[in-house]
Amino acid sequence: QVVTSDVADVVDGIMPSLLRLFPTADNLVSFDAVGPEDEERAQQESDYVNYVFFKRNPSFEILFFWMFDALVQKNGIVKAWWDESEEVTEEAYEGLSNDDLLELLDDDELEPIEQDEREAETVDPQTGEIVRAIVHDVRFRRVSKGGRVRIECVPPEEYRISADARSLDPSKARMVGHEREVTRDELIAMGFDRELVESLPAEDDVIDTPEKEARRDKSDDIRVSTKARDKSQDRIRLREAYIKVDADGDGRSELLQVFTAGDRLLSKEPVDRQPFHVICPHPLPHKHFGLSTAEKVMDIQRVNSALLRQTLDNLYHTNRPGHAVWEHGMTENTMDDLLTTRVGRVARFARPVNESYAPMTVPFTAGASFPMLEYFDKLKRDRTGISSDSQGLSPEALKNIQTTVLAQATDLSKMKIEAIARIFAETGIKSLFLHIHELLLKHQEKAELVKLRGVWVPVNPQEWRTRRDMTVNIGLGIGTREQNLVHLNAIWEKQAQMVQAGGMNLTVTPRNIYNTAAEIVKNANLKNPAMF
Repeated sequence: QVVTSDVADVVDGIMPSLLRLFPTADNLVSFDAVGPEDEERAQQESDYVNYVFFKRNPSFEILFFWMFDALVQKNGIVKAWWDESEEVTEEAYEGLSNDDLLELLDDDELEPIEQDEREAETVDPQTGEIVRAIVHDVRFRRVSKGGRVRIECVPPEEYRISADARSLDPSKARMVGHEREVTRDELIAMGFDRELVESLPAEDDVIDTPEKEARRDKSDDIRVSTKARDKSQDRIRLREAYIKVDADGDGRSELLQVFTAGDRLLSKEPVDRQPFHVICPHPLPHKHFGLSTAEKVMDIQRVNSALLRQTLDNLYHTNRPGHAVWEHGMTENTMDDLLTTRVGRVARFARPVNESYAPMTVPFTAGASFPMLEYFDKLKRDRTGISSDSQGLSPEALKNIQTTVLAQATDLSKMKIEAIARIFAETGIKSLFLHIHELLLKHQEKAELVKLRGVWVPVNPQEWRTRRDMTVNIGLGIGTREQNLVHLNAIWEKQAQMVQAGGMNLTVTPRNIYNTAAEIVKNANLKNPAMF
């Protein structure tokens, strides 16, 4: 029953590098200016879009789950949209004066649901004397509709796309959608008519998909019925589809957003785009679903598991061999006994064997399996660039390895991981940030004061221009930073020599020196070079 963990080891080996390669909110993406006068505006838009992703959404969780799904299940999917769902909370106030109560009643989001009046001692704000007056104890219901950009990962088994999709970009597919279970309460918060939602049949207990079952463990063994005691928590299967269809009969297809539950149509309206963004570590030409990193290692894991099982079986039989005994008249059992492969078996013979007893020694042949295990480990390293050889090496061990050989092997493995990071950056991440920019431009109607690059600035997306050109900046890994620091320090020394030789403003300018110093600070993983 032994199963080796090759797939998990490879995925766990790639994830830290990917999370380190993608930098923080400072410089993940930057929009390109269209002219000299647009530089400052493009910089502000870049900063604010990064701010919305990293500060207004759980960015680390999104990136981790997005990339993990891609490495394990071919494609990782996220969904971005402008969320105007209602948020209902209750607030209680005690001892309100008439003026305080009127001020709260002027708030359009507040609705009084319970109110009591009583006489109490209060302090007169003008005289400071204690007087008795009528005060109010009130409970309000607050219904908030603050719109914002929402981003969440979509489980791969809930993702739907037309079978004829030929591109990793889901916007080019004829249909793309999301099928999931939601509560009646969530449907009402999404804006659907309450009477329509309450008339929908609750989902019966359903059989989970193989992907969902694979994520279960013993802590998930308790099954909960989808029909809750509280009707507002009944589970409804909601299907959200974005489909290209000629709805008005003009011969040209339009993109429609269609919501259905069961056999009921909840809504149908034209939209300007679909909300999904997809990444794949090994995309294939002319296909939507590429290859996962796990698929490159699954066959190796099966072979290694078989080799390890046989090695252990041989070791068990060698350490605890069977026995041959002479039991007169038991010839019919001899063959059955010999066919038994249980460790420590007893075989019965009808004639003496070495005076009625002999140990059934088993030759130790498991040593022949080790070269095969090493071969498949090398094959795994060649396919993925991930190996345990480079982990935990001591300085003494490194002395016996040629520096160039180690550097070449390290660089090759880095390049494989950086290739995956570059694919992620230029596909799903780039389209996601362009989508965030588009959502802010279309839906955020008022300016907001935010702190960008250490300075409080007003940001008004209504003044932005539509942008299509963007640069995705993959952060530098630690190894690359160390190599850059070596080169930068050499440049710094060369600049110093030129200045000492009288080359200031001839071969070296103050701006050159500042640029070198700023890059040294940047590669030391420190922010804000101006501080130094």
